[in-house]
Amino acid sequence: MLNVKSKFLKKEIYEIGYGCGIGNYNNAKHGYREVEKVIKSAIDLGVNIFDTAKVYGNGLSEKILGKCIKGKRNKIIIATKVPPEMLSRKGIITSTNESLKNLKIDRIDLLQLHWPNEEVDIRESMDALLKLKEQKKIQNIGLCNYNFIQLKKIVKLYPSLISSYQAEYNLINREMDGKFNNFLIKNHIKFLCYSPLAKGMICANAGQKKFLKTLSVKYNMEISHMKYFFR
Repeated sequence: MLNVKSKFLKKEIYEIGYGCGIGNYNNAKHGYREVEKVIKSAIDLGVNIFDTAKVYGNGLSEKILGKCIKGKRNKIIIATKVPPEMLSRKGIITSTNESLKNLKIDRIDLLQLHWPNEEVDIRESMDALLKLKEQKKIQNIGLCNYNFIQLKKIVKLYPSLISSYQAEYNLINREMDGKFNNFLIKNHIKFLCYSPLAKGMICANAGQKKFLKTLSVKYNMEISHMKYFFR
C-alpha cells in the first residue's frame, strides 16, 4: 500500500480511494463475487474511502459495498451520488433513502450530485441536501462533473458548504489544472479524481509505455502512482 495519507471529512484517509463503478461488463464472465473479494482486500490493505453511485449497476454497487463494510462501518468513508434526473427536492430525498437502504447504513458520509441538471434550480437541490444534513442522513455535500461557471455559482450561493468536487483527471485530461484547481484550493474544497489512468489509454502504445517507464525510474515512482507527481 502506498503510504500517502490526507485529512478529509475530519478523518485520516489514504489518498487512493476505491471507485465502485460496475455494470459495464458481463456478469456471467466476471462475477460480482469477485468484486466483493476485491473490495474486502482493499479494506484489509488500508483503503478507507469508497466511492459509489445509485446508477452503478442500478443500485447493485451500493448493495455489494454495503455487504463488504458490515462490521467495519466506523473505519470507512462512504461516498455515493444522486443522478441528474433526481435533483428535485423529492428526487434527492428519494434517491438518498434508497442509497441508505442499499448500503445498509444510517448516514452517508459524502453525498454528491453526480451530474448537473439545468432544468432544476440548484437552490431546490441544495435545500433538499441541507434538510438531509439537518436530519443527519448525510454528513457532507459534494459535486461531480459541474463546469467551472456552475461550481463558482454554487459556492457563491452556499459558501463553505461544498466539501468536495469530483472530475476526471489524468495525464491526458488536464482540464482541472490552473484556475479550476486554484479555485478549489482557495475555497478548501477537496478534489477527488476519477479515471487517473485514463482507462488504460495512457499505456495505449509502446511509445507511451516507454515514456512512463522512463519517468517512473527517474522519480522512483510506480506508474500507477504518478498521478501524485502530476498534480
